Amino acid sequence: RGCVAAEGMLRPSLAAVLLGVQAAAIWVPSPNTSDARFNAWLKDEARAWAALKAAQRPAPEDAEVRLALVGDSVTRNIALSLCFALGARPGRMGKPGRRCKYVHYCRAPGANVSVVACVETRGPIASVEESLDEACDVPGARRLFATRESRCAADVVLFGTGGLHYLHLGGARPWPEAKVKAAARLPSVVSSGLGAIRARGACPVFHTLNAVCPAAFEGVFSEWYSWKRLSEYCRNFSAHHPQLLPSNPTHSGDGPIHALDASGSVVVTQETCPLFSLTDFGSRYVHDLELRAVALADAFRAQTQPHGRAVSATLVNPPGTAATAVRARIVGLGDHLPGHAVGTRVIDGFSITYGQCWASAHTDGRHYVPIIHHKVAALSSHVRECLASSPER
Repeated sequence: RGCVAAEGMLRPSLAAVLLGVQAAAIWVPSPNTSDARFNAWLKDEARAWAALKAAQRPAPEDAEVRLALVGDSVTRNIALSLCFALGARPGRMGKPGRRCKYVHYCRAPGANVSVVACVETRGPIASVEESLDEACDVPGARRLFATRESRCAADVVLFGTGGLHYLHLGGARPWPEAKVKAAARLPSVVSSGLGAIRARGACPVFHTLNAVCPAAFEGVFSEWYSWKRLSEYCRNFSAHHPQLLPSNPTHSGDGPIHALDASGSVVVTQETCPLFSLTDFGSRYVHDLELRAVALADAFRAQTQPHGRAVSATLVNPPGTAATAVRARIVGLGDHLPGHAVGTRVIDGFSITYGQCWASAHTDGRHYVPIIHHKVAALSSHVRECLASSPER
């Protein structure tokens, strides 16, 4: 079972290290760790969160720790696991508006912790700000998150792009025009989402997509797990939609596959189309795009920090594709970003789930419920850091 075989430290992915994103150093429960033991540990963590928040306020009027989550079904599983581990029975409301398909919420008994989650299973995330407002307007969540200062006073916001929803699988799972365009906008979704969270005074935690395990596929999904078939699908798609999916051999799997255009959008072509597939290599590709988008957002944010180093505008379209080259461009040929410029905290869902096919349900290959505790533990570590950090976060 690889990295989950024993309790210890879960190492972040190589891409996370090279791109400089701040992945959690966490306690990892082993498969033999009982739910009761984990739940007891998390309740202790929740009390520590409340103490950290109270310590930030000399005369605390509100010691409630509020956690908000925005994402897809992967994020939903984290929210529900968090509520159940804290001994809370989550409430749910379906289709409260145009953003959230479901809103889940809970308050942990015996701990000043509230949780709300907007689950957007309709497709890629469009607006974190609107999703948060919609979730907090649900009556059950409103009484937990509304304060005199804000109607949605979250301390920490876990945000995922819904990356699995960007992915096609040829004829088994076609790629509609809306999702092709959404894939191109992935960097701006990340940067605008992180910016919207910070603008609310909350601490952002980014969650990458999970790894895909094609070994769990059957039937037509299994038949389409083929680079040759996916390439044929993409050629046909490009032939019928040349403006939407042009052919550009310089943006192939052997070229600068992470290229961005002048607006900062991903260059999606016939040649890169197979890389946006619901496969192990496709999820790795989008995972790397997500981490790169986070690193770029942090680099540009560093420009606005006092005494921060200026970051070259060529970061919008850095040459080459190696993660080391991207890292060098971001930090100024090896120098570190200013110490006061706190990087976005990341839960690397891809690294946690990669190679863990045993934990994914038969015919699924995208969700890994038996090891969800690893993500909750990572989130707890980040919540501690967020609550102990400056308002700048």
